[in-house]
Amino acid sequence: MTGIKAKLASLLTFRDQYKNLGVKLFVIYGAIAALPLACIVSIGYFWLYSISWEDFHQRLQKQTEDVSQSLDFFLREKISGLRLVSSMARPEVVTNDAALQGILQLMKQEFAEIVDVGVIDSKGTQIAYAGPYNLKGRSYSDHDWFHEVSVRDTYISEVFMGYRKIPHFAIAVKKLIHGGASYYIWRITIDVEALNKRIHSVSLPEKDDVFLVNSQGIIQTASRLSGSVLQPSFVTPGMLPLRYTTAEIRTIPHQKKTIGYMYLRNTPWILVMTTARQTHDMIVDFLRRDFSLISLSVLLILIGIVANYFMAQMVVSWIETSDKVKEEALRQTEHADKLASIGRLAAGVAHEINNPLAIINEKAGLMRDLVKRAPDFAYQDKFNAVVEGILKSVDRCRTITHRLLGFARQMDVMPEILDLNTLLRDVIGFLEREMTYRGIHLELELDDDLPAIESDRGQLQQVFLNIVNNGLDAVKDGGHIGVRTFRKDAHTISVAIRDDGHGIPPDTLERIFEPFFTTKGKGKGTGLGLSITYGIVKKLGGDIHVESELGKGTTFIVELPTRGFVAEEGGE
Repeated sequence: MTGIKAKLASLLTFRDQYKNLGVKLFVIYGAIAALPLACIVSIGYFWLYSISWEDFHQRLQKQTEDVSQSLDFFLREKISGLRLVSSMARPEVVTNDAALQGILQLMKQEFAEIVDVGVIDSKGTQIAYAGPYNLKGRSYSDHDWFHEVSVRDTYISEVFMGYRKIPHFAIAVKKLIHGGASYYIWRITIDVEALNKRIHSVSLPEKDDVFLVNSQGIIQTASRLSGSVLQPSFVTPGMLPLRYTTAEIRTIPHQKKTIGYMYLRNTPWILVMTTARQTHDMIVDFLRRDFSLISLSVLLILIGIVANYFMAQMVVSWIETSDKVKEEALRQTEHADKLASIGRLAAGVAHEINNPLAIINEKAGLMRDLVKRAPDFAYQDKFNAVVEGILKSVDRCRTITHRLLGFARQMDVMPEILDLNTLLRDVIGFLEREMTYRGIHLELELDDDLPAIESDRGQLQQVFLNIVNNGLDAVKDGGHIGVRTFRKDAHTISVAIRDDGHGIPPDTLERIFEPFFTTKGKGKGTGLGLSITYGIVKKLGGDIHVESELGKGTTFIVELPTRGFVAEEGGE
């Protein structure tokens, strides 16, 4: 029982070792795989960063251009309308406030955001006005916009407070009169709220903003995050020096902002769109729009983990199988070494005994011959009986040494063609009397289609005699012994000899072929029978193994080649 517990403990220890090895391999493979994975993730991150940043720039640029186009359309529409009115207005309208008021009403029907309209002569005096303020007679001769429109024919002003103290901007066009000798300037003003509605019609995230600034960075329209109208913004003079026909993107590190900007044509304004979104926000936005990338990455990682696990388990299985094969090979080598040692010892003992036995045999034979030639004398019969006893004992000793020499592989193999079924019947015939006496039931299942084999008759008889004798020792009176022959494959015949005896304990099973190891108890066997049997079967090119279960019995299976062992013995 102690041996079984020790073996179970050893087995559990080995299993724990293989389990720990599997965990270590999983960790090692994971670490090895993590390095290229980290490189791939890093490369993927920078690639994703580049893609996200480029995508973000493109979207910001597109939004900036869309808003600028909307503002450009808004302003051009007002300029076109004002030019049309100035070209169609009759001369008397210029000095008639009521007529100009009617024109204002018509214009407001089309452009509700127009606040007022005025006509200024070439000296800068407003000679006609229609609107909510009293601005007739005001002089604009010292205003920059008056001089600029006189030169350029069209003018859009910056946002300013002016006489009315409300942020607004003006659009002015020049109308030539008297064949070009003089001119009038038609001017409309629009409240800045109209620009706010145009600019903020675009939907922006919370961290984004859009507004207009002038060249000095003064805010021209309402801003959510950068200040109020006519207040300085973070855009300083010279920060956006170049005028592009398309929107440009610029990052301002100290502000932690990215801006898209565009100079509006024929205006003093710069359209600015800002965002405080960081790289993380851009990557998240990108991944939200391309969820398949995340799914593919997660799937590949899961596949890698599963593959890593099964690879580690497969390697551990290979190692475990290799260890078992190695252990079995070492066990067989150890067993072969034991048999070889015992064989050499048996051979030496047999040779040493054979010499004196030969002398005894010769002397006893000489004594028998002398008695035959001598005249009769007293006790002659007794003397002859003693001599015959000596000769029989010598013959018995010769048989024993003969077996020892066979165990030591000193006996030559004498191959012949055999019918295995007939050989087994002959062996069982030697023991039939004992079986009958003990009431042991014999069950024969011999395959009649077995081919003949080439082997040694005497040594096979010894093999099967030893195994059947062991079965007889194991079973109780009235027990069962079965012998079955069958073909294992095209080149191998198997003989299974089973008994329903007490069985062999697991810790003993692997040692039964060791020399001098016996399970028959003290004084009941030498422990050489199965060792000799094992050696003979191996010498004949076959194999032998045993299956046993406590309380149910034991089965010995001998596997013999139909041909082939002679080549192995040819050197003996």
